[in-house]
Amino acid sequence: MNESTEFTRILLDTNAFLYFIDNDAALSTTARFLLESEIDLVMSAASLWEIAWRQSTSHRRRRRSGDLSNELFYGFAPGRAG
Repeated sequence: MNESTEFTRILLDTNAFLYFIDNDAALSTTARFLLESEIDLVMSAASLWEIAWRQSTSHRRRRRSGDLSNELFYGFAPGRAG
Protein backbone atom coordinates (compact mmCIF):
# COMPACT_ATOMS: atom_id res chain seq x y z
CA MET A 1 0.00 0.00 0.00
CA ASN A 2 1.53 3.32 -0.98
CA GLU A 3 1.07 6.62 0.86
CA SER A 4 -1.70 7.87 -1.42
CA THR A 5 -3.95 4.89 -0.64
CA GLU A 6 -3.49 4.84 3.14
CA PHE A 7 -6.77 4.33 5.05
CA THR A 8 -7.58 5.46 8.55
CA ARG A 9 -10.52 4.03 10.43
CA ILE A 10 -11.72 4.62 13.95
CA LEU A 11 -13.72 2.07 15.91
CA LEU A 12 -16.33 4.24 17.56
CA ASP A 13 -17.08 3.72 21.24
CA THR A 14 -20.78 3.49 22.09
CA ASN A 15 -20.74 6.40 24.52
CA ALA A 16 -18.72 8.59 22.16
CA PHE A 17 -21.32 7.97 19.44
CA LEU A 18 -24.21 8.75 21.79
CA TYR A 19 -22.50 11.90 23.10
CA PHE A 20 -21.82 12.98 19.52
CA ILE A 21 -25.38 12.59 18.25
CA ASP A 22 -26.69 14.36 21.37
CA ASN A 23 -24.07 17.14 21.13
CA ASP A 24 -23.18 16.35 24.74
CA ALA A 25 -20.40 18.37 26.40
CA ALA A 26 -18.99 15.11 27.80
CA LEU A 27 -17.40 14.48 24.38
CA SER A 28 -13.91 15.99 24.25
CA THR A 29 -12.96 18.59 21.67
CA THR A 30 -10.44 16.15 20.17
CA ALA A 31 -13.03 13.38 19.85
CA ARG A 32 -15.56 15.78 18.31
CA PHE A 33 -12.91 16.95 15.80
CA LEU A 34 -12.16 13.36 14.78
CA LEU A 35 -15.84 12.47 14.44
CA GLU A 36 -16.42 15.48 12.20
CA SER A 37 -13.35 14.79 10.05
CA GLU A 38 -13.06 12.72 6.87
CA ILE A 39 -11.88 9.63 8.77
CA ASP A 40 -13.91 6.44 8.26
CA LEU A 41 -15.89 5.56 11.37
CA VAL A 42 -17.00 2.04 12.18
CA MET A 43 -19.19 0.69 14.98
CA SER A 44 -19.19 -2.83 16.26
CA ALA A 45 -22.27 -4.99 16.38
CA ALA A 46 -21.77 -4.99 20.16
CA SER A 47 -22.36 -1.21 20.21
CA LEU A 48 -25.62 -1.62 18.32
CA TRP A 49 -26.65 -4.34 20.77
CA GLU A 50 -25.70 -2.08 23.72
CA ILE A 51 -27.83 0.79 22.41
CA ALA A 52 -30.81 -1.55 21.95
CA TRP A 53 -30.27 -3.05 25.43
CA ARG A 54 -30.07 0.40 27.06
CA GLN A 55 -33.27 1.47 25.34
CA SER A 56 -35.05 -1.73 26.32
CA THR A 57 -34.02 -1.66 29.99
CA SER A 58 -34.74 2.06 30.27
CA HIS A 59 -38.20 1.56 28.80
CA ARG A 60 -38.98 -1.21 31.31
CA ARG A 61 -37.69 0.90 34.24
CA ARG A 62 -39.74 3.92 33.15
CA ARG A 63 -42.88 1.82 32.64
CA ARG A 64 -42.55 0.23 36.13
CA SER A 65 -41.98 3.61 37.79
CA GLY A 66 -44.69 5.37 35.78
CA ASP A 67 -42.10 7.84 34.42
CA LEU A 68 -42.83 8.07 30.72
CA SER A 69 -40.85 11.27 30.17
CA ASN A 70 -39.13 11.81 26.83
CA GLU A 71 -35.73 10.22 27.13
CA LEU A 72 -33.57 9.84 24.05
CA PHE A 73 -33.95 6.69 21.99
CA TYR A 74 -30.73 5.18 23.29
CA GLY A 75 -32.08 4.73 26.76
CA PHE A 76 -30.73 7.44 29.01
CA ALA A 77 -31.31 11.13 29.45
CA PRO A 78 -28.72 13.60 28.14
CA GLY A 79 -25.84 14.14 30.52
CA ARG A 80 -26.64 11.07 32.64
CA ALA A 81 -25.00 7.70 32.18
CA GLY A 82 -27.41 4.80 31.86
